[in-house]
Amino acid sequence: MEEEDLDMDYYFEGDEDEESSPEDEKEEEKPAKIMEWGEKVAGKRKRGKRLFTLSPELAAIVGVKQMTRFEVVKKSWDVIKERNLYAPLNMMFAICDGEFMKVIGEERFRVLGISEYLKNHCHRMKQDNDI
Repeated sequence: MEEEDLDMDYYFEGDEDEESSPEDEKEEEKPAKIMEWGEKVAGKRKRGKRLFTLSPELAAIVGVKQMTRFEVVKKSWDVIKERNLYAPLNMMFAICDGEFMKVIGEERFRVLGISEYLKNHCHRMKQDNDI
């Protein structure tokens, strides 16, 4: 097999030291715009980050009266882990203690399906820009 001479300038074409043009200086990175809830994005309403009022039973578990749905589920998982409520033979399931029994209503439940049980304890708050 013959060795070919490779033109190294071909491979490193963009590495030349060029002076920056005035156009490059004008293009500065703008910080990302923080959007308010309900603001329209490309004709669609933005979802997420909506606060929910929690039932007293659920608020006793997570320790807060208002949270987003994502935060409620995450905090519930943290509480299950802290209290070691996972079923010993199958960690996909959790066994309820006294406080969780008031919220879940079953002795044993699937941890990944916890949002199904929590949705009845999260009540939508009225936002300023709700239609």
